[in-house]
Amino acid sequence: MLHKNNKPTLVTCKPIKEGKTEAVLHAERHIAANKNYPLISDYYMQLRSIDASLGEELYPIRIAIAKAINAVLGYYAYRRPPRGTKVA
Repeated sequence: MLHKNNKPTLVTCKPIKEGKTEAVLHAERHIAANKNYPLISDYYMQLRSIDASLGEELYPIRIAIAKAINAVLGYYAYRRPPRGTKVA
């Protein structure tokens, strides 16, 4: 994420920081070298552009993933199939 003064900072949980120290150091070096890295704010804005209600509430990652899967499955369950596609 971008921290104060637009300084990029790695965001991760304590178990990852403690259990994967080498990977965390590698990621921090990658960010410090100004290489390409994902930003939380970019993904947040993509969610908000899909549906304004998405991203309003924060959930633990496993719950957030389950909610995202349910939203996608719900979308495709009620969507018309593309032309020329046979439905079983």
